[in-house]
Amino acid sequence: MTFYKSEDYLMILKAISEVAIIAYTDKQGRITFANKNFCEISGYSLEELLHQDHRILNSGHHNSEFFKEMYQALLSGKIWRGEICNKNKNGGYYWVDSQVFAIMNEDNHIASYASIRFDITEKKRIQCSILQLEKLASLGEISAVVAHEINNPLAIIELVSKSLLNEMKKEVPDINHVEVKINKITKSTNQIAKIVRGLKTISRNGNLEDFSEINLKNFMVDALSFSSAKCRQNEIFLKIGEIPDIQIECRPDQISQILLNLINNAQDAIWTNKERWIELSVNSDDHLNILYINIIDSGEGIADHIAKKILDPFFTTKEVGKGTGLGLSISATIARDNGRLYYEKKRNNTAFVLEIPMYQGKLVKKN
Repeated sequence: MTFYKSEDYLMILKAISEVAIIAYTDKQGRITFANKNFCEISGYSLEELLHQDHRILNSGHHNSEFFKEMYQALLSGKIWRGEICNKNKNGGYYWVDSQVFAIMNEDNHIASYASIRFDITEKKRIQCSILQLEKLASLGEISAVVAHEINNPLAIIELVSKSLLNEMKKEVPDINHVEVKINKITKSTNQIAKIVRGLKTISRNGNLEDFSEINLKNFMVDALSFSSAKCRQNEIFLKIGEIPDIQIECRPDQISQILLNLINNAQDAIWTNKERWIELSVNSDDHLNILYINIIDSGEGIADHIAKKILDPFFTTKEVGKGTGLGLSISATIARDNGRLYYEKKRNNTAFVLEIPMYQGKLVKKN
């Protein structure tokens, strides 16, 4: 065993302080010390930070459950680690990889808290860029699907419009006939509008997207429009279970990207299978305030040694040139801002589960 002198520990602490963002708070969470790095990245002077709590840096990016889990871990004596998005004095956003822990007094009671953070803003920027590239790749893959899905209703609109013009040339147009034709045009334009909404949802940048209230059923219809079309073209049966007609709070753009990635990944995985189906189901736990979105495909599951790595960056079982290995890892990263994504190994088939809170504190739960 190697023993270190007290001056060695001081040297180590000094070295950490040179590169880390360090702060101490009292038992109530009020800042009692912040080092130079903390002041520089936050834009606040030490005088401005003292006696403030960390809400002065709150970006609004994380939900109440995120901080609730942090405080529960700290109160139980555990070290909490996670990635936090903060807002500096000038309104800019920055990300820190944070380790927060309680400091105990002689009676083994919490006396104060300390945090050691590292700036990962550039890492998150790169992740965001990769995510956008993944989105562009997804859009490239479904461009043929988009053309096909839009051409069909456009062709119907063209034919029905010609029929209407012929009808209107008659001395006494058949009103019932005109009404039927107009309804067909309305149905086709609604179909195109749904495709456009889905395209806008996928292509938007969901980074730092605010939580918003959505109708789950309507959202899922738009979010799954492209996946449904692509599955039809690839002769894969996509079964969508009953979607609850409820209001939830989430980051919709990010959730839609996760769903797109999971279904695309499932399609690639079962492409050569004799049976090719994907099933999406939704269930909830009102007591725990959790929504479960399940994506199951006809694959026979994932071997344990692969399942351990399946959400790691750049890990892929696809042939060279057919996948970056980033789709699932990016989805898992996005999911951590909303809930969590995991592989469900208890199923007979390949299954992933996305868990997200239904309420973030702003939406009043309706009984």
